[in-house]
Amino acid sequence: MSNQIKKKLYQACEAFLNERLSALQDIIINVQESLQSETKSSAGDKHETGRAMLQLEREKAGKQLEALQQQQELLAKVSI
Repeated sequence: MSNQIKKKLYQACEAFLNERLSALQDIIINVQESLQSETKSSAGDKHETGRAMLQLEREKAGKQLEALQQQQELLAKVSI
């Protein structure tokens, strides 16, 4: 495979991972802000369910971020 094609593929992978990273960071920020803005209400269970869903979303985004960082590390090891 020519070096030019390898470079283009590498750059495309890098751009894709960077876009995913940016999107995940936005999700994490939004979830954090939502968790912070959640106030105790008289709804009780409804409030707790909302918080639990936000916490699950934060955990999911955290796992995706971890996987993405591993992919970036793997990509960094690729020689072009």
